[in-house]
Amino acid sequence: MEAVRIIDTQESQVLVVQPGHAKLEEVERFLILATLRRTRYNRTKSARLLGIGIRTLQRKLKQYAEEHKLGESEQQSLVCAG
Repeated sequence: MEAVRIIDTQESQVLVVQPGHAKLEEVERFLILATLRRTRYNRTKSARLLGIGIRTLQRKLKQYAEEHKLGESEQQSLVCAG
């Protein structure tokens, strides 16, 4: 079983976290990326749904891109999507 996952129900989505198997940073990253997919990568709408500022979201996306050592074009698409 994955440490963090989303279960789709008829009425909503449920975030499931295995206690002791996922770090807070992993849960945050998962939630941010899932929200971006849900909003079709609309950063403004995602930031509003997450209750964070657009600059905070942009900073987090840039951090994720750097952590995964994505190529320049892949970094731009992640950071600038939306």
